[in-house]
Amino acid sequence: MMYWAQFMEDRRWMPGTVLTIPSDVPPFVHFVMVEWTDFHSGDEMAIHNMPGIGVARVLLDNAITGKPVTTRWTPHTPDEGAAAIQRMQSLIGHPYDLIEANCEHVSRWAVTGEWKSGQVSFVRTGLLLAGAVAIAASL
Repeated sequence: MMYWAQFMEDRRWMPGTVLTIPSDVPPFVHFVMVEWTDFHSGDEMAIHNMPGIGVARVLLDNAITGKPVTTRWTPHTPDEGAAAIQRMQSLIGHPYDLIEANCEHVSRWAVTGEWKSGQVSFVRTGLLLAGAVAIAASL
């Protein structure tokens, strides 16, 4: 077996995999894309979008911060993972915006080409329902 193939077997996740970790604000989650592993140090890298930072490359362990991890999406092929990583890399430096450009927006776009956040949609729907109930109660 070639060295790089053996090295890749030791990875926790395939490049391009999208992970979620619990947010500091339950029930929400934070989205992180696994990028690549440094062959010399063994450090796994990731790309994610954070308030005050924007889309940036970080050490995967620093993004996870010891929290439980759920795999949200796994590429079916190395080429599919590479394409998702390329799209995510094209966003490096893009500013964070909770409503219009959060971690879910950028991860979903990199994988599907769709710029949306299910979490933001959930909150918007909840606020609309609460408003409708408040208006109905005042009648």
